[in-house]
Amino acid sequence: MDNENGELSYGNPKFTQTGSEGVSGHYSVHTYTLSGEALFAYKKKDNFMFYGYLGFGATYFNDVYTLNPYVVGDPRLPPLPGNPYNYSDVHWTAQVTPLGLRFGEEIAGFLEFGFGYKGLICGGISVRF
Repeated sequence: MDNENGELSYGNPKFTQTGSEGVSGHYSVHTYTLSGEALFAYKKKDNFMFYGYLGFGATYFNDVYTLNPYVVGDPRLPPLPGNPYNYSDVHWTAQVTPLGLRFGEEIAGFLEFGFGYKGLICGGISVRF
């Protein structure tokens, strides 16, 4: 899950009617991924695991852009199909992680190197019940 909200700015000091210089509108981006993963343990000892995994699933995203009324129709800006502009879609996604290291048992630290919906490098602390 990844959620982001913020302000749009076209960097033009003329756009000051909102009380915040350069603010042309607002945006929000919401992303949700649901996937299954298969783990391959290359080497496993008491408090150490060297592993890799493959993941495959779907990602849903929703993007909303709302321009302030005085910005709509400004010839210097690219037009949006609507105001607010709302776009949603679902697409397939995958993760390939050939290298993962885990130190610990119930409470452990991990570091993973791969490519896909988790990014290139992923690390942290995990708890197993």
